[in-house]
Amino acid sequence: MKKVAGKTDLKNRSEKPIKKINHFLDEIEKVAEITKRIIQIIIGITIIIGIGVQVFSLIRNGKTDVLVLSNEVSIVLKIVAIGLIFSTAIELAYMLFTHGPDEAIDPVITAIAAILLLRIPAPTNSEPDISISRIAELFSYGVIIAILFLIRELYLNGELKRKKEDKSIEDIDNGV
Repeated sequence: MKKVAGKTDLKNRSEKPIKKINHFLDEIEKVAEITKRIIQIIIGITIIIGIGVQVFSLIRNGKTDVLVLSNEVSIVLKIVAIGLIFSTAIELAYMLFTHGPDEAIDPVITAIAAILLLRIPAPTNSEPDISISRIAELFSYGVIIAILFLIRELYLNGELKRKKEDKSIEDIDNGV
């Protein structure tokens, strides 16, 4: 019987450093999440200020010409797209501090949306505004985003279902 108790003590001693490491990693993840939120708030505020500057410029200069407004809308979409690109980079960096890859889907969706925002108003100089290839390109971005949303929903539903099953098994083990 003493051998069994010795094994238990040894097991408990070896689990303590693992618990400390896991606690430390959880704390790092919390700090990373707070940092990510703060940086993304700063990015959001910067986007809003950039849009405000553009709108103020339009109002101040009294520009109402359709071509000028079209150019200004293009600039606003570029501001938002660039902000989304920075936000995506922060989100992907945060993913390195988390337990699983489930955080990867949303930044990919955001990145594709940013590309879409960059491509909608400003085709390259050699491209016409409307062409079959351009329509196909923009449509394909939309399809990719829709597929990623579907994957995310399927993953999240599977994750929730698995957590419920784990909780049920845990309840059974605890006699609840």
